[in-house]
Amino acid sequence: EISLLSQSVCHAEKRRETAVTVNRERESESVYVGSGETELNVTKTMEGRIGFLFVGFVLFGAVGLTMGETHTYTNEEAALMVGAQNWTESAWYATGGYQDSARGYFCLCTCYANALNGIFCQGGGVRPDFSVVEEFLGVFAEEDGRWEGNLVAYSSRRTEDAAAPFRDSFSFSKLGGPMFYTGVSQKAFMDSFVWRGRMSGVNCSNALYCDDFCEGDSQYESWAASCSL
Repeated sequence: EISLLSQSVCHAEKRRETAVTVNRERESESVYVGSGETELNVTKTMEGRIGFLFVGFVLFGAVGLTMGETHTYTNEEAALMVGAQNWTESAWYATGGYQDSARGYFCLCTCYANALNGIFCQGGGVRPDFSVVEEFLGVFAEEDGRWEGNLVAYSSRRTEDAAAPFRDSFSFSKLGGPMFYTGVSQKAFMDSFVWRGRMSGVNCSNALYCDDFCEGDSQYESWAASCSL
């Protein structure tokens, strides 16, 4: 009985030692595997951070490049828009129907530039009989290698013959050069109209029609004086 008891104790002791050994091996394996996973996760995390930083650097560089390519506007450029042009346009009037080859003169009397925002101008339109169409305010800027602009008409005369309010959108390749434009006006009582036409570009031959309208504007007078040189 003692012998059997001793054997039982020995077997139990061996089982205990085996269990401890296995557990230690599992713990070691667990630590090793865990460490491996941790190293793997750390590696992946670092790779992710590096990738994020790389993408951020590329995006920041692209934004910086784009911002660096933004046009810087100058008053020397603005001065190229000052002067007299003529227009020829086709239009459809709600009250008068389709009309073709209407003519007039585009007078920009003063233009100033903001380095970031564009070129701002004041002027007006004159008919061939020298009557005033309306006064204008315009803004022009470079977009994707071309110049774009918007103009709004207003009246400081407050007379009954004042034209309906309208706006024009411009597209052109060179400051002071020919411009295509599209105009629209929305007014009640069937007075709406649309038109599209072409400006000739600043030309001294048109100065006669703008001299009176722009009288007293120093920029225009300097341009007009250059025509006689």
